[in-house]
Amino acid sequence: MNDIRFGILGAGNWVIGRARRFAGIDGCRVTLGWSRSAASRERFSRETGAPAVDEWQAVCASTEVDTVVIATPHVFHYEQARAALRAGKHVMVETPLCLHYHEARELADIAEQRKLVVHHATKQRYHPEHDREIADLRRTGTMLYAEATACYDAGPERRWYRDFSLSGGGFALLPYNAVNFFELFGEAEAVEGRHVQA
Repeated sequence: MNDIRFGILGAGNWVIGRARRFAGIDGCRVTLGWSRSAASRERFSRETGAPAVDEWQAVCASTEVDTVVIATPHVFHYEQARAALRAGKHVMVETPLCLHYHEARELADIAEQRKLVVHHATKQRYHPEHDREIADLRRTGTMLYAEATACYDAGPERRWYRDFSLSGGGFALLPYNAVNFFELFGEAEAVEGRHVQA
């Protein structure tokens, strides 16, 4: 079996960690990367051992890449995922998949037509313990109201979590929680996100 060759868009701390994990899995290799700044591209190459390119489109077009991992600010997810799929690559996109339903539908349609995988990473969603928790909660009956709260420090390197011009005006954690609620209980009458700053 041939190795799965990953190209990675984005080079923050989180994605560098993921690149290291890929490198530790038999049959996986990180072959190419991209980030917006020369300094982060240099860091990516130093920490992963893979070269980095100046333009993200080069990762999507490369014959050395089978799967493109997208870990960039939210506003870029749709454009980059669509380019990768059109180039014949499988795609793994960090939450949120994109900013609008019609964009997500288009990505799913392209993937289906070309027999490619578009994977939307949502926390521990595919872990066996998560499946058991979902099954237990379903036994409680009809859900009338659900609320989830998350507290975290965005930090100076994660501006897109607090700069709405980079997140598309959305709340970064709402997609995580909403996906779980929809999986549990189906359609929702209303979903609301609140931003509380300490």
